[in-house]
Amino acid sequence: MKLGKRLYKSSAISSIKLMAILISIVLFLNLYFQTFSNEHFFQFLDSLNFTKDQASLSIVFKYYLKYPEEFLVYIFAILIPAIYYGFIRGVAFHEGGILVNRGIPFFNTKIFYTQIKNYKIVHQKHIIAVKILDTEDEMVFGVKNIDRVIALLDQNGISGNLDRHQNNVKSASLKLIFFFMIVGILMLFIQYGGYLRFIFR
Repeated sequence: MKLGKRLYKSSAISSIKLMAILISIVLFLNLYFQTFSNEHFFQFLDSLNFTKDQASLSIVFKYYLKYPEEFLVYIFAILIPAIYYGFIRGVAFHEGGILVNRGIPFFNTKIFYTQIKNYKIVHQKHIIAVKILDTEDEMVFGVKNIDRVIALLDQNGISGNLDRHQNNVKSASLKLIFFFMIVGILMLFIQYGGYLRFIFR
């Protein structure tokens, strides 16, 4: 059974996107400036007959093209997760149901409108919960435009509680923000400590 045409896609809310962008930028700048305290980078400059004062962004990129270990760790541990969680992961509403990305790439859950008993608003702007008819399980997910989501559910004959509760309002977004902060801090210490150079040398 297919979900049909996609009507609305909701990715992460603005605060999550901003956090992902900021952490990506800060850790990239940290990696860039840490390069200038790397003895291995000075040896690379010597091989090109450059001094530290002559080193530019293009030279740094040439260095990481030749010795990509730290840059690859940044891409796979920071940049790709930030793009995925900030801009790709989300909930898509189709003609026949909802496709929920549960947080791992390609690990999606289909919910057909016929499977939904009712819904309730958990956060007045960004979080809604739907109750599954057969199991009575409740699935909670964040959206950017809750009024659009309510309209789609109403169009499919799904009733809901329009009282905009504040039950566990901040838990979902705070967990993701906390995750980005912890990973960002860990990467900061790893970059400063030079552990990656020790591992890959």
